[in-house]
Amino acid sequence: MSKVIRTDQVAALIKDGATVGASALALAGWPEEVAIAIEKGFLETSHPANLTLVHASGIGNWKERGTQHFAHPGMIKRWIGGHTGLAADLAKMVIDGDIEGYCLPQGAICQLWREIAAHRPGLITKIGLGRSEEHTSELQSRQY
Repeated sequence: MSKVIRTDQVAALIKDGATVGASALALAGWPEEVAIAIEKGFLETSHPANLTLVHASGIGNWKERGTQHFAHPGMIKRWIGGHTGLAADLAKMVIDGDIEGYCLPQGAICQLWREIAAHRPGLITKIGLGRSEEHTSELQSRQY
């Protein structure tokens, strides 16, 4: 039996409500043709829908590639990642509250992948702890 399948077959394996994890940096390691097939399937059938998309680093080219293919209402329910700036439409969906968005440190997500692969229960990190109120207030008052 062949272990090679077509991109549309890959897309058909993703069920509504599934979590899709991607390990890529910009477009390195990103299966662009698979993403196109997933997007095409969603636009034609509205499936897969309500996905959770997880990735550590930014995936895209600032234009039309990468996780940008998932920036359709109803396709993504939740985004968890270290950076979504390379996919402007997806970032806008997070900013506008159209999807849940959780921006976590890239390193913490990478360590979480390691823990999952080792079948360990999770990751405890001190990232973000111990910030003083003054520091938080200072960050909030900055003009970006």
